[in-house]
Formats: sequence, C-alpha cells, structure tokens
Amino acid sequence: MFINTFKNLLSIIRYKFSKISINKTANLLRSFYDNVIIKYMKKIMQIILLLPLCFLAGCQEKSIPMGGSSSVHPLMDVVKEDFRAEYPNEYISYDGPGSSKGVEGIKNGIYQFGFLSRELKDNEKTPDMSIETICLDGIALVVNNNNPITNLTSQQIKDIYEGVITNWQEVGGFDQQISIIARDNASGTRAAFDQVLGINQLSNNALLYDSNGAVVQAIENNVNAIGYISFDTLIRNENIIKPLSINSYAPTIFNVENKNYMLYRPFVMVYYQDKLTENSKMFLNWFNENKKRLVMEAGFIPIGG
Repeated sequence: MFINTFKNLLSIIRYKFSKISINKTANLLRSFYDNVIIKYMKKIMQIILLLPLCFLAGCQEKSIPMGGSSSVHPLMDVVKEDFRAEYPNEYISYDGPGSSKGVEGIKNGIYQFGFLSRELKDNEKTPDMSIETICLDGIALVVNNNNPITNLTSQQIKDIYEGVITNWQEVGGFDQQISIIARDNASGTRAAFDQVLGINQLSNNALLYDSNGAVVQAIENNVNAIGYISFDTLIRNENIIKPLSINSYAPTIFNVENKNYMLYRPFVMVYYQDKLTENSKMFLNWFNENKKRLVMEAGFIPIGG
C-alpha cells in the first residue's frame, strides 16, 4: 500500500513538472507548490512515520535475559543458536559474571534464569525458587606443557592449594616454586573445587582469575603454574596446556560417569516461576524437551548418562 502511494505521488509530481516551462509565471509555480506539495506533505509524513513502526511490529526481538557461571557459556551458546533457529524473533542474552551473580540476578529481576556451576548454598535459596540440575561438568587440573608432572593425589592437590607444598620437587617435578592459579570468590568452579578437595584456606600466594580463559592464558605463559578449568575449556585448549590425572584417573567424561574421577560439579538452573514472562515460559518448555540433546551437543554430561 505504501509503495503504491509513493508511486502515485511521484507520477503526479512528474506530470506537473512536465507541464511547467521556464517561461511560466511565478504564479504557476506558487500554485503548484500550494496544490501539490502542501497537499501531499501530510501523506508523506504519515508514510515516513508509519514505515519504522510497521518494521518493528514485524521484526522486533523479544529478549530473554540470563546469566551466571562463565563455565555455562559454551552450553548457552548452543542453546541460543538452536532456540533462535526455531524461534527467529526470540533472543537469549547471557552474561557470565559468576555463579553467585546468577542467583543475585534472578532475585533482583536482572535475569529471568540464573545458572550456577555448583550446588546452591543454603543462604541463597528461597522457598519459591525453582532449582533444576541440568547436567554435570568435570573440572580438569592443568599445568604448563613443559611441566613433567602427569599425576597428583587428591591430598597433594589440597596441600598445594593450602600452601603446605610449595615446590614442584616435593611431588616429583623440577626444583621450582609452584605458582598457584585459582578462580575468584564468585566462581562456581572455585566453590566446587574447594568443596571436593576439602580446601579450608587458600594459600595467600594464589593468583585469582575470573574466567576459564584467563586461567588457560596464565598457565600457558608460566611453566611453574597449576590451575583448574572446565572440561569444555580443556577440550578447546588441550594443545597448549596439559591435564593431570588425579589419583591415577584421567579427566574424561567416562571416568566422571563411573565416579572414578573425583573433580566434577553440577550445572544448576534457577528461576522464579511466577516472574517468568510468556516467552520465558515458552523457552523453559522448549529447553526441557531438548535438554539432553543440547547438553551432549555442547560436550557436557547429561544427568543419568
């Protein structure tokens, strides 16, 4: 309709101009201005104003804000892509400031869904909060490629991170000071790592980082460093860092499923059912229907194998 109106308007203007010669009087030009330009100006303005509104009405995206653990990011990348393919006008945004921030975000109304890479603490729970464990993820203990160590016991790891063991020579390595790399206090990976190994007090010499990627970079650049990252991050960086076995079990999905490898944690989704928007409810139904496929596609471990 708008295009045809424009065509008609242009035809009228073209016709009027074809009838005007250079010898015509100023009165004729004034008449043309009054009768054509002014007459159609209102219609032109209406069309200009309506076109953006019509475009937005058909194409506006509906955002579903989510956030929490940075370790969940690879899973959410798969979720976002698959969901967008099925629902082109729906958009998932995901921030990864840490597990604790995911819980705070749903309480403060910043997120519709929060994601943690650890179990919830009792003081984080509320009676009306929905809590769902969606999958498992292993935590890999990693060192620089030039470090000769290949295996540590769980007690040795605990002693390193508490500052009891400070030199690689004490566990069969070079005579070099150990550089401890850990995650910050908001990290679910940090919480799970400390809980599983029973770490009571982190060494004061530990360097804290806010993401898996930052840990990888720190270890790649320091031959004496030791740190921990998610399995997914290990898979994407296995050519530049080296994973260690723990109690002689390698960090593999198979060993996690068989409970032989001790370092793993849950991915947990939290939300308030009564605060979900209609498109968030639609997402939740879709996610629950496709959860196992999405988890496996992202390289994580579905609940129940």
